[in-house]
Amino acid sequence: MDDGQVLQQVRAIYVRNAVDTQFLQIDVTNKVVFVKGVFTVTIYKAKKSGPDSPAEVTKLKDEVRRTLRNIEQQIIDIGEIKSLNFDYDNWTRSPTGWVEKKV
Repeated sequence: MDDGQVLQQVRAIYVRNAVDTQFLQIDVTNKVVFVKGVFTVTIYKAKKSGPDSPAEVTKLKDEVRRTLRNIEQQIIDIGEIKSLNFDYDNWTRSPTGWVEKKV
């Protein structure tokens, strides 16, 4: 599989996971995946009036973390990937998982 095919598969993974790729730059060079930009995912929830409670915000952030982990694993599952480099403006990978960056 060449870099162009890997790039197509990586882009498809983001789209399937309801990520807005308009704000992401995705590149593949020598089987190394580079992703940078703002990570924005659409999460569907019941419509209600008023702001989200702290518990609801925590639940939404947990869903975003789960999506980030799923995307990471799906890219690894493509096979032939030598390395993944994520440089999101609003999330960072730590040894314990994904952490929201303070802006």
